[in-house]
Amino acid sequence: MSVQITADDLLRGLLAALTINSKGPASLEGSRPRIHRAFRRVLEQVEQPPFSAQVQVDLFDVDFDPLYGQSRWLDRALTRAQRGRVISFPNPRYQRIDVQLGAKEASDVLDEIGAREPFLELARLFRNELPSVQPEAAAP
Repeated sequence: MSVQITADDLLRGLLAALTINSKGPASLEGSRPRIHRAFRRVLEQVEQPPFSAQVQVDLFDVDFDPLYGQSRWLDRALTRAQRGRVISFPNPRYQRIDVQLGAKEASDVLDEIGAREPFLELARLFRNELPSVQPEAAAP
């Protein structure tokens, strides 16, 4: 039996899964175009099996302009998430997005949606599309 969710729940589940995969506060590094391209990969994956067999997402309102490589829906959803204090932008140009969910709250979100494993896989895909964050070198 598949779970039916809204596009807003898709983003909530993705942010929660990013937190769980990070084993602590999740930070996403990347330019605005990279964040949008990573989101596009998520949208493509959502429509493919095995995810589509487990979770049906209503993507009617979600847009993605392939020419410019961006989604106005994602910009609005991230703005709402920031207003709701789910994420923060220490740098307003998207260079870094900090997810403000704790591990318990993230786990509760995935339990509420009912599709933990598919979302954990989407989070891995999303993060793989972003540049690797290099740990800062320790000062001698």
